Amino acid sequence: MGYSYFKRPHELDLMKIRNEWTAWTQEGINNNYTYVYENGDPSEARGWQCVTVICKPGLEIDYQWWGYNNFALNDILTQINNARIKLDGLIKQEKKQEEERKRREADKKARERRLAEEKRRREEQEREAKRDKYTTFCTWNYGTKIVDIYRHEDKHFNVAVDKIMEAVKLAVEVNCGNIPAVMNILSNMNIELGRSKTDTQKTKHIYNKEEDEDGNLVYFISEYMLDWKRKAGNGGFFSYEVKDVSVDLKLLIFSPKNEKAKEECERLFNKCIKGGIITEIVQEYDSINMG
Repeated sequence: MGYSYFKRPHELDLMKIRNEWTAWTQEGINNNYTYVYENGDPSEARGWQCVTVICKPGLEIDYQWWGYNNFALNDILTQINNARIKLDGLIKQEKKQEEERKRREADKKARERRLAEEKRRREEQEREAKRDKYTTFCTWNYGTKIVDIYRHEDKHFNVAVDKIMEAVKLAVEVNCGNIPAVMNILSNMNIELGRSKTDTQKTKHIYNKEEDEDGNLVYFISEYMLDWKRKAGNGGFFSYEVKDVSVDLKLLIFSPKNEKAKEECERLFNKCIKGGIITEIVQEYDSINMG
């Protein structure tokens, strides 16, 4: 027997036979069969004395014999055509399922790669954090030190103070940029100095810890000594009084980048809280390895 098996047309597994040769017959009224050749050789069917249609893989017609029984032939051809339409739909569905499987597989691999990359970055950050924590060098986002005496004369005490603080703000901005938290502290210092007209001499300590717009810690340590006196000004035909205002300023602003720098900042800041001498703190700041 050349064929592998046979079935009624409606019983066929079309996906299973799509790559096989088949012989479609009508062996009496409404007595249709389909013979499947898994060995690829349907030659025996060419000698059958019933209406027969042989199909290549994919249900492509290769041979037909009908003995002038056109009705039976048309019936078989209709069955083959319906089977081909159904097979095309099944193939499209299979292709769509395969594409969906590949898409899910690609998404899975992409997700796995993303998770692996996130894990790698996290582990690298943890390693960096450990190395950073135990490094002996301080690294900084920015920072500045001002040790200077600012002086200005004006008929009005507050105008002289404003001019001095403008110079201080400019010096800070050149080295650190316009940091709102720092500028706010300097503005408050400006206001407090302006209220010190009754004090010809005054010393004030300021220490604050804030965050800049990027979330970086900013340490502000300052000591200023206000000294002012009245002087006679010469206007030619008339004399007038001016206020000779000087501010002896020691100012530190620093934003730590690594753990070592943060530890040093906290140490200096705590010294201020405990009443440390600002001059000594400035000297300690100079001794820190700036990295």
